[in-house]
Amino acid sequence: MSLVVANHKLTSRKVAAGRRGLTVALLSIACSGAIIFGAISSSFTPEGFPLALGIIAVLLLVTANRVLGTFLLSPVQIVVGGLLLLAVLGRLFHGAIADVRGGAAITIHLSEDATRQTQNLILLAAVLMLSGALLVLAICGGKAKIPQATFQGFKFNDRSYKLIALGAPLPLFLLVIGYGPGKLLARSYYIEQHVGSPGIVSAGTLLSLGAVAGLGCLWAARKYRAWVLLLVALAALIFLGLGSRRLALIPIIFSLGMLAINTSRRTRLIVIASCAFSFYLIGLPLKFRAQASHGILPYLSSLPDIVAVAHPWAAVAQNLLISFAIIGKTAMLQPFPLRDLYISLSPIPGSLVGWYDIAPNHRLNAYTPAAALGELRNAGLVATVLVCPVLGAVLAWLEIRAKRLLADGRQILSLVLIVLSTLFLPFFMQYNLRTAARMLYYALAVDVIAAVFNHRRHLRNAPLMDEQDTSGAKRVRLSSRKWVNAAERRGP
Repeated sequence: MSLVVANHKLTSRKVAAGRRGLTVALLSIACSGAIIFGAISSSFTPEGFPLALGIIAVLLLVTANRVLGTFLLSPVQIVVGGLLLLAVLGRLFHGAIADVRGGAAITIHLSEDATRQTQNLILLAAVLMLSGALLVLAICGGKAKIPQATFQGFKFNDRSYKLIALGAPLPLFLLVIGYGPGKLLARSYYIEQHVGSPGIVSAGTLLSLGAVAGLGCLWAARKYRAWVLLLVALAALIFLGLGSRRLALIPIIFSLGMLAINTSRRTRLIVIASCAFSFYLIGLPLKFRAQASHGILPYLSSLPDIVAVAHPWAAVAQNLLISFAIIGKTAMLQPFPLRDLYISLSPIPGSLVGWYDIAPNHRLNAYTPAAALGELRNAGLVATVLVCPVLGAVLAWLEIRAKRLLADGRQILSLVLIVLSTLFLPFFMQYNLRTAARMLYYALAVDVIAAVFNHRRHLRNAPLMDEQDTSGAKRVRLSSRKWVNAAERRGP
């Protein structure tokens, strides 16, 4: 019987290996055909190469989807899908909305050739990231070794809900202290280089978004609802007074917090509706920035007039698609020193590695940082080809770890890894390479901490059975230093 089972397992493994080999062969043939097609067609039309890159990216993305499963909990697919969407929409619409006023802090005009090169760069980055991700997935055993667990929703006790309610206002107080109450209420400028304390502000901004998610959890659990409404209103006022686009993130993050507790169909519909509302809210900070006076009081007084007039949808579109132009403009700047690339990718704190000395050079103007992908291309094609697959590999590794944590029931840590990895996308498109890389370093740090605690938990909770001794009693190893005789414990 055991021989039959062993033969069956061996046959199943051979069939699975054969299918994987066939998939890889077909994928290789398809990608090779797309490359040949692009090389031939590019001699007749400049659109041939991006078309070939797009075909390859879609084929690789479909392959990744077969291994990773659902799109919503997959940072690899979200990041690559976002890049592909930017490449297409940026190429189609950037030129038409480049001169719209109020959409961005910078106006960038790209020539037709520069637009095509920017699209090629984004598509190439997507292909390279997918290549690195698929390599890691293959090394880790493919679909058979990657759990496909689904998110079931958090289960907190009353003490945990009370801690969330007590901790939620702390990040908001950090923002008030960091910026200063007076400057939040009214000021004569939109942004100034030395507004508040950068360290306190950065910590408060990041933690406040997490606090909003926690408030969504409380709302879904029907806990402290009056307190939740008060704190959400305070968070909205603070981000409104700053004229920050983070105001638009509040509905999405709050609804995701609700979804973390209640995964019902109704909550999912609320998440979809909040995405539409957030898209609308992007236009408000864009209008506020054009005013002569700034802060909570001036913005609230002008809010009825802003809502009454036509919404600046063209400015919203430009604000979202400006990433395309920023990437292209950054790539075409005078090359940065190669040492800057090392500093941008270094996990060492900026004050120690010299980042704050070179940071002013990595901006297009006072309000617009250089884009991470553009910085890679600015450093040379070789840097792009070497770094992008590594970024894709890191994203794939973090996703595998997140899925394994989810399968083990450690949903909070899994969600933290997924969120930090997904946040890499907007930072990679609109912010410096160093800022984007920090998201991955934070996620890797969380992964290491989770692995250490998981290892210690297994050592503490998993007893090991030793062989039976000469008297017939079994000795149970409860820890690395303590042995207990099970026969003696049972007594006569």
